[in-house]
Order: sequence, then C-alpha cells, then structure tokens
Amino acid sequence: MSSQTEKKRTKINLVAVEKYFQDNEISMECPICKTSSWGIPNAQSIGGNAIPWGTGDGNMFMTGLPVLIMICAKCKFVRQHSLLENSIPGAIEEF
Repeated sequence: MSSQTEKKRTKINLVAVEKYFQDNEISMECPICKTSSWGIPNAQSIGGNAIPWGTGDGNMFMTGLPVLIMICAKCKFVRQHSLLENSIPGAIEEF
C-alpha cells in the first residue's frame, strides 16, 4: 500500500478526554463503588469502540455508534460516552 493510500490509525487522546470532562463538570466518580479510577481498553492503539446498530428484530449491521468505553478499576463497572460527530472534541487522534 502506498503512503498516499495508507489508512491512518486512530487512538484515544486521554488528555483531551480528561479536559472535556473537567470543562463540562462531568463526574469521574463510579456510580457503583464511588472510586474515580478508570481504564480505557486499548486507548493507545484503537480509536474507540462501537455499539452495533440493529433492526430491532435481532439483525445487526456491521457499523455502529462510536463510543468511548471506560472500565472502573475497582468494581469493573462499564460506562460509555458517545464519540459520534466529535462529541468529545479531540478525543480521537490519528497516529
């Protein structure tokens, strides 16, 4: 693949996510165990995850709603934030 047609990879910009949460007063507290330590799986190599779109009758599409998945370090509760249409500015960056 030539450098002109090579697809860029993306990753999660953790600094931009933290800034967005602080600027918008979004709590980092886990609603289950009240700690505030979160992990983002594959943040340095994958630009988010997706919740698949479906038809309501169990048929799923290959695309989905882009989301940032965060996992509580203590109780493993999973929280998600939309990455649709630059919902968290700068959260996805190319590398």
